[in-house]
Parts: sequence; structure tokens; C-alpha cells
Amino acid sequence: LNIDKDKLIKELVMKGAQLLKERTLFKESYFEVLQYKDSVSALRLRNEDDKTYLTVKKLPDKLNTSFLSRIEYETEVSSYDLMKKILELLGFKEFRYREKYRQSFKIYNCRVEIDEYPKINPYLEVEAENENELKKFMKMFNLPILMSTNMTATQIIGKAGLDPNNL
Repeated sequence: LNIDKDKLIKELVMKGAQLLKERTLFKESYFEVLQYKDSVSALRLRNEDDKTYLTVKKLPDKLNTSFLSRIEYETEVSSYDLMKKILELLGFKEFRYREKYRQSFKIYNCRVEIDEYPKINPYLEVEAENENELKKFMKMFNLPILMSTNMTATQIIGKAGLDPNNL
């Protein structure tokens, strides 16, 4: 949380990180999944550049309390507007729309993403295959475990005193 974005990008590049995606605007719609709340944490429709993805985030069988852990099933769809309409026709109600900028890198078997939402400081999201890979990344960049969080973006936005459903 509260990273120095420019400093982090310089360090990533210096250590050989591969730029996966330039700073890009992401538009996201979240839909209620109340009937599946015991197994599904989110149903998200996301548009980035000229691509649109539908993602279901599933809670893992074993929750990790130190790091946020979700299993994601994602597929590309041809149209944001059409997929949104289909979801609504199936009874899914959109309860959150928000936009952010994201820049993505790959280093040490980790996907490193810098997220920027309006009105809050940029933060770092690191996706790794397992906890050991994540800890290796944190050690290589001198990021203490105490700096990490298992909060979702919604929780981070809420902690900043903003409404995560209206950002």
C-alpha cells in the first residue's frame, strides 16, 4: 500500500522485469452472486484496451490468512456491452462499476501490477503461483511481510474512506 510508483518501476526495470502492459485504463463491473456466496467471491466483467474478460473468482478450499488467495476462472468475450446485457438477462444485478489504471510486469515467476484508483495512492498487487514465490519476490525487493495485506481492492478503497461501489 502507498507505494512510490516511480521508484518501484525503476527498481523493477533495473532487476530485469518484463513489461507486460503499459499503463492502461480498466473498466470493471461487478455482479451480485448471492446465490453462490459460499463458493464464489466475485463475478466481474472487465474491459481493458480492446479486450473484454468475464471472470469468476472462487474461494479456495483452504484460506490463507496472510495473503489474499482466490482461484480465478477467466475467459475473453467479444463485447462488454453484450456480455453485461446477457448477465442482466440471466438475473445478475450489477452492484459496482469502477475504473482504474494498471501497469503490469513479470519478474521471478510473479506478475506484478501497479493499480491506481482515483483519490487513493497507487498500490502494488503481486500474483504468484504459491506463497513461497511471493515471499521470494518480497525479499528481493526488501518488502517486509508487515507491508503486505490480504485486503481486496474494495477493502483498500473503503479503508481510504471512499465508497468502493461508487468510485
